[in-house]
Amino acid sequence: MRTDLLRHRHPAPTARGGARSQLTGRQDRNCDQSPVGHWWSDDSFRLAPVIDLIALGTEIDSPQTGERLVIRSTAESSNGELFQAELLAQPGSYVVRSHLHPSQEERFVVLEGTYGYKIGDRTGIGRPGDTIVCPVGVAHSQWNAGPGLMRIYYEHRPALESAELFFETYFGLSRDGKLLPSGDMRLLQAAVLLTAVADFIRITSPPRPVQDLGFPLLAAIGRRRGYRARYMRYSSRPAAQERG
Repeated sequence: MRTDLLRHRHPAPTARGGARSQLTGRQDRNCDQSPVGHWWSDDSFRLAPVIDLIALGTEIDSPQTGERLVIRSTAESSNGELFQAELLAQPGSYVVRSHLHPSQEERFVVLEGTYGYKIGDRTGIGRPGDTIVCPVGVAHSQWNAGPGLMRIYYEHRPALESAELFFETYFGLSRDGKLLPSGDMRLLQAAVLLTAVADFIRITSPPRPVQDLGFPLLAAIGRRRGYRARYMRYSSRPAAQERG
């Protein structure tokens, strides 16, 4: 694996735009907190307005899955129109867990290498120049299907701040070595984070009714044990890190 891809870089501060927050809720006084936002409370499954998520140009790495994400467009920079990131994935056995996006269309633009995907019942291969579209609410997964580096653009429309929260936390957990060998989060951490970002992403297993019944309870247990949807040590905002 190319170790030069496994670094976490902080971009220079950028001017703030006028993005609309997608997250609402109440404060948790006992968790890692942003200096400008409120996070989980033990009796709430929503989040407060956030303005200090991933900065435009940030590069975040997931050493456990061999991935790097370069942020090209955010909810803040696009006024809620487009989340775009360049994904670089090393060859290997990692397959992104099957999931769906309940309110977003997703596009994958292949830049380099061989992109393997399953969208609904369709399995295929994308090569440089191909654009693959996943409709709203359709289950999909992906992997590097070639022997070398794979590069694609992720594009989600509309842009949701919860997407940025998910990637910030998931990639941060990987840098801390806290993912399972499969690349999945541990159960309580997954329940806390996935409940927070349910408007962005939902896994397809276990079945939805099981998730609806079990995840709120597991998330409450997880928060009481110290798991959070966001950890300020993973923030790409220099000001937030200095105060975190």
